[in-house]
Amino acid sequence: MKTLVTGGAGFIGSHLVDRLVADGHETWVVDDLSTGREDNLRQALDGGLAHLVPLDITSPDLLALATDVSPDVILHLAAQMDVRKSVADPLHDTKTNVVGTVNVLTAAVQSDTRKVVFASSGGTVYGEPESLPVREDAPLRPTSPYGAAVLDSSRLTTATGWTARMPLEDGLAATVTWIATTQAEAAGACR
Repeated sequence: MKTLVTGGAGFIGSHLVDRLVADGHETWVVDDLSTGREDNLRQALDGGLAHLVPLDITSPDLLALATDVSPDVILHLAAQMDVRKSVADPLHDTKTNVVGTVNVLTAAVQSDTRKVVFASSGGTVYGEPESLPVREDAPLRPTSPYGAAVLDSSRLTTATGWTARMPLEDGLAATVTWIATTQAEAAGACR
């Protein structure tokens, strides 16, 4: 299977790439390397099944890459994920996270990708929870531009999955997953 992973040089993305390569999947990693590191991919890149493409997800070049690669699955993890930066510069946050997601989804549809998985941090979509642990059916009340962008990108992903090729039976399958941040990650122990 051919896969394309956005944000694949980050902590979670690089572990996903390692797993995909270990399972024998040829994988293209799209990452602008603003927070991700090529070193995180060293083993996967050395094995020959992973290919790093330094590229911003908002770039029009993403469409050309997806068309050339024609991935079976796109796993979208790329994001501007710093809440403080999202508050300081909400326009940049929205461009990267929401417009970038639209660009990824457009590339998926136009390259006949079969499935898109959007993965992002989950806590920010709930805002200040009424109780802990937070249940998945808790009210969605983001309190930062980043949280709103995660929620918007999630909704765009599922909407595109439903509408991209309807009424065809073989429409784009879309999955959204919100990842809980562990205490070790939050403390910076997983670098």
